[in-house]
Amino acid sequence: MFILVDNDVKIFGVFDGHGIHGHRVSSFACGKMLDYVRNLSNGFFRKQNLMNEKTSKKDIIRNVKRCFKYV
Repeated sequence: MFILVDNDVKIFGVFDGHGIHGHRVSSFACGKMLDYVRNLSNGFFRKQNLMNEKTSKKDIIRNVKRCFKYV
C-alpha cells in the first residue's frame, strides 16, 4: 500500500494479490503505480498555477486513469 498527500489531495493505493503469485503481482503494481505518480512530467499534484488555482478534480481523475492504464 501507499499513501501520498499534497495539501487537500490524498491518494491511497491498496493492492491485494490473488493466487499463488498474487503477492508478486500486487507488489509489482504498487511499485509501478507509485513510480508513475511520483514521476509525471507535469506533476500529479500540479502546484498552484499563475491564476492561483488548485488542481481540478477532473485533472486528478484523468491522471488516475492514465496511471491505471500504464500499470
